[in-house]
Amino acid sequence: MLHNGRENAFYKSMKNYDVDLYLCGEFHDVTILEADGIWQIVHGSSWGREIVNTEDYLVARTDGNKLKVEMKQIGMKAGGGHMWNLHKNRGPREEVYITDESKKNGPKTTGTLFIEKSGEGKKFIEKTGVFEL
Repeated sequence: MLHNGRENAFYKSMKNYDVDLYLCGEFHDVTILEADGIWQIVHGSSWGREIVNTEDYLVARTDGNKLKVEMKQIGMKAGGGHMWNLHKNRGPREEVYITDESKKNGPKTTGTLFIEKSGEGKKFIEKTGVFEL
């Protein structure tokens, strides 16, 4: 989140320059917001934790004035002992495994977003999954 939200100078600059995506850092869950045509996207994930059992990542492809964004997910399992962690009494697990389902089927697409720009402006052609707000 930006301090002062939409009143933040950085946000106003993104809006002024017609930014499409703001890839805004790390968090332990996929978090997506849209305002003023700007998609704020956090891909999520936390390595070696039982409560975060996926590794999520973003794939973006351009084709002229079109942008396709896909959120992908790999199922994970954590095990073994806990690693040392400076700020917590226990860290992530020592062992992390890709689930049998993910090994067999590959990464799962959890959402897609198509953005097309033209002289008429910006269009969101298709929103599925995590991008359906």
